[in-house]
Amino acid sequence: MSPENKYTTLASWPMAVSRALIAQGIDPKPVLASAGIDINIIEQAPDERVPINKMTRFWQGTQQATACPSFGLKVGEYVHSMNFRALGLLLVTCKTLAQALQKLISYQALISDSVTTRLQHRPQATALTIEPLAGVDISPLAIDAFFSAFVHHCTDMIGQQKLVVEIELMREKPENPAPWQAFFNCPVTFNATENSLWMDRTMLEQLTIMGDAHLAQQNESAVQSYLEQMNASSWSERTSQVIHKTLPNSEPTLAGIASVFNITERTLGRRLKTEGTTFRQLLQNKRQELAQYYLSKTSLSITEITFNLAFTDVSNFCRAFQRWNAMSPSKYRQKTFNLQ
Repeated sequence: MSPENKYTTLASWPMAVSRALIAQGIDPKPVLASAGIDINIIEQAPDERVPINKMTRFWQGTQQATACPSFGLKVGEYVHSMNFRALGLLLVTCKTLAQALQKLISYQALISDSVTTRLQHRPQATALTIEPLAGVDISPLAIDAFFSAFVHHCTDMIGQQKLVVEIELMREKPENPAPWQAFFNCPVTFNATENSLWMDRTMLEQLTIMGDAHLAQQNESAVQSYLEQMNASSWSERTSQVIHKTLPNSEPTLAGIASVFNITERTLGRRLKTEGTTFRQLLQNKRQELAQYYLSKTSLSITEITFNLAFTDVSNFCRAFQRWNAMSPSKYRQKTFNLQ
């Protein structure tokens, strides 16, 4: 059983992909329909959200329709600042690209809450790193499109300058890597452990063309307002999502997650109780969900799964799994493998 797919992305993404398809002489409507996306609805309400599973199916259909593995790079040309709504306007009015990167990390959930983003630093370079959540299927074309769109935005903000120095992509190495090498004009590593866009730190500190502190403050208020509306889901759903994002790195705690929401752990516990659940139950459910995913969909060892689920040792994980499923992890993996 895969983890629940309650994650979403901005409706403006399928609109951008549709524009790119039309430019190639391809009617996007059948591809959208096969993915379960109604273009009429999202055209009328571009602030709406599209489930990630539908967006991934759309990307898969797009690759089939174009027979072009690098089509995501082309989609980046059709993503404008307004596609990211208020966040796009916030980014272009930041004083520097470094400041824009910080804002992008802070408000990344507006674009998509199905991944985690972080910055990495070297003496001469900084990377924007994107990590899909375990069990959430993200098309490699979506990663390509995001990096492509980001590079286009950066060019608009600082002009035609050499910004990207290296890129690492988790996607399998294509038969023809030339489109990626030509677009990014730097070393490209495929089959990488993470998706990272490495940029020259001196370029990130340059003043942007449209930097305006007053406009940036106004746009940031709009972003925060949008996220408040987006987070109108139940406290149990929001808590479960944060647990999901936290688990691969450390064991989630009630206090730690409450701090994400800027409330006390007592308040969060009370709100979860009102919804008929507890933090402990949500953590157990997410661990069980992810354990089943890792065992049935990946080749990770039992030890690696134990680490990813933040158990103290393998025996504790095995006892918990036996309690949840009335069988050992090894037997569950064998059973699901035989069914596939």
